[in-house]
Amino acid sequence: MPKILEIKETNRDMLFFLNNPMIDIDQKQKVMNSKIIVIPSTSNVNSDLMLYMQGTNEILSYMKSKLDDPNDITLLVEKGTGEVAAFSMLIIIGMFLVMNVAAPLFVNCLYDYLKSKAKKSKEELIFRVRLNIERKNKEHNSNIEIFFEGSADDFKEVIDKVKEISGE
Repeated sequence: MPKILEIKETNRDMLFFLNNPMIDIDQKQKVMNSKIIVIPSTSNVNSDLMLYMQGTNEILSYMKSKLDDPNDITLLVEKGTGEVAAFSMLIIIGMFLVMNVAAPLFVNCLYDYLKSKAKKSKEELIFRVRLNIERKNKEHNSNIEIFFEGSADDFKEVIDKVKEISGE
């Protein structure tokens, strides 16, 4: 399967996600103090519970172990959300809202995670990731959204784009 890499400007920022009334106040405060926010892709399989893909907590734990301060990364989920098992070669990682300053380090850690996950699999895995890089400042009016779908090796191109966007 060929890789997909889309890069576009977006006005979505942390406040866009925090304005969701289904996010409780305690969680909003925790998120406001984070540099990286994990926003899992959810599905409403039944009317009582929103579900996100198995592996979300795994990647969260992996990232926390790699960061100097584990509080720099937070999982943002709605009330009444739980993890569901996925049996597919397509691994939907979810969305990450990342402060510009943390983006290069984050994508390198994510690349290491994708490589290790791919090595453990007998099948060729395809990963789907959405990054929203917050870079609104005096020089930029918008943030950047990167959508990626491809192999772990293909993710190297995302690393190069993030370095370019972050000015490294």
